[in-house]
Amino acid sequence: MIMYLNTNWQPADGGQLRIHQSTGEQNIEPLNGKSVFFKSSELVHEVLLANKVRMSITGWLTVA
Repeated sequence: MIMYLNTNWQPADGGQLRIHQSTGEQNIEPLNGKSVFFKSSELVHEVLLANKVRMSITGWLTVA
C-alpha cells in the first residue's frame, strides 16, 4: 500500500505510479491523501521520474 503526502502536486512534477496490466498501463498521480492498495508481488509496477521530491508512506501487508 502507498499513501501519498504531496501537497500542491502538479502533473508536470511526474512521479506517477505506473502499473502494467495485460490490458495496458495505468498511471496513478501521487496526490496528497491518495492511498493505493495493490498486490505488488503480482503486478509489475514502477515509479516514473519525479521532477521534485516525492513523499509517501509505503507498507506491505501479509497474510499469516
